[in-house]
Amino acid sequence: MLPKSKVDYGDKIIIEKGHKFKYVTLKKKRKVSIDKLNFYLDNAVGCYYNTSFDVRNNHLHKLNYNEVSSFSSEPSIIEGVDNSTLADNPSSQKLSHNDIEDYKKSGLAGMDLVEKLVENSSTFDTKTEFSRVKYIKKKLKKYSNRVVIRWPTSRIICRNYWNVAPNKICHLRYDTLAQLLTMADVKAKSKVVIVESCQGLITTAVMERMGGLGVIIHLHAGDIPTIGYSVTNCNFSQAQMNTVLYLSLREINNLESESPTDLLTDPDLEQKDDTVKNNQASPEEDGDVSSKQYSFDKNQRIRMKIEAKKYLLAQNLDGLIIVTKFDPLPVLQSLIKYIAPSRPFIVYCFLKEPLAECYAYLQEHQLAINIQLTETWLREYQVLSNRTHPLTMMSGSGGYLLSGIKIDSGCDHKDVKNNENTKDNESINNERMTDVNLAHDPSANNDNFVGKHAPSIKRELAEEDKTETEIKKRKGNGDN
Repeated sequence: MLPKSKVDYGDKIIIEKGHKFKYVTLKKKRKVSIDKLNFYLDNAVGCYYNTSFDVRNNHLHKLNYNEVSSFSSEPSIIEGVDNSTLADNPSSQKLSHNDIEDYKKSGLAGMDLVEKLVENSSTFDTKTEFSRVKYIKKKLKKYSNRVVIRWPTSRIICRNYWNVAPNKICHLRYDTLAQLLTMADVKAKSKVVIVESCQGLITTAVMERMGGLGVIIHLHAGDIPTIGYSVTNCNFSQAQMNTVLYLSLREINNLESESPTDLLTDPDLEQKDDTVKNNQASPEEDGDVSSKQYSFDKNQRIRMKIEAKKYLLAQNLDGLIIVTKFDPLPVLQSLIKYIAPSRPFIVYCFLKEPLAECYAYLQEHQLAINIQLTETWLREYQVLSNRTHPLTMMSGSGGYLLSGIKIDSGCDHKDVKNNENTKDNESINNERMTDVNLAHDPSANNDNFVGKHAPSIKRELAEEDKTETEIKKRKGNGDN
């Protein structure tokens, strides 16, 4: 489903407050809570996504541009003023903790509360302009009840997980996710195999790019798919959900002993067809799938299992993506044979040592070309007047990516080289025979270039034959 511009009932949204976020399905008179804030979402209906709201008396109040951009004016530099005389003294604030709590209970907006704190600060006027801006931002972060409603996308989900719990997505940063999708050449009508331990983040990103066209085989550990909330809370249509086939990694070990004809000989398959068709929604339906409807019954799991095995046994898949907390080498060894030649594969890991082992394995067995082991690096800058510099707190690494293009491992490189040498020798002999025939052609007249130079061609051929004869004699004498 394409992103909507305005919030409506039934939408699955993301509520952000600072670095904290929450998945919510918008319903009438539904009360939600985030970071000790309790409020209703009805006032958000009809507003544009990415709109900022202020929570007052358990209801959302839309903020206009002036309220959002207040206290954001650039400070002016005053020479001769510094903070050398300031001391960290709690008595500089006249408002007590009880006074602040009373203001919050009375429903005072966060911006107004910060203004009260500024008015009752005895040291605020003595600060420099830069310190004043920092002071206001710090207080706004602590006392503001501002929330933002966003449309769920893979980039927003990745950024939120990175800020709150990066270990749940294997420390995958959003810029690394973008490079991963580009190197894997994910596009519509592709057939991609995914092995991930990122709460379904990689599957969500691939589904967004494919737009409901193609096949995604999601291989998971255990018997139940570990898709998390990413897939089920992204407003995907039923057509997009039907592109994903779930299969346990346990089935890969027994896959080589099966064939496509064996998968069709299931005695219960004909009886299950009607039940599966009734349980699955039509691909043309554009309705969203709730997390309750996303639970699969036994017949659906069997159908997905059979379809996924068919695609794997065909060994013509368009890509392989591995982002897992397990050792990637055994996974790569088991799955690289199922993608077609000249197709890309990519493996992500937060550490480079496991990828170095994969790199050595691919080179040793000559399974791929253009193998690259790269590190993604991102530097965020604060861009302000007279204060442009890198952020003091940023991530040190976004992980490592191992990418390459698979080649046909069944082709013997020595045979290829011998065939090339044979072809070269044959072409040389054909050229020499052509020259001999032209030299001895009686029909060539004096005007013909070959006929005119026939004597010289004969002499050259005779000298070559003489040289070859002498070489053979020397070899014969050496053998004796």
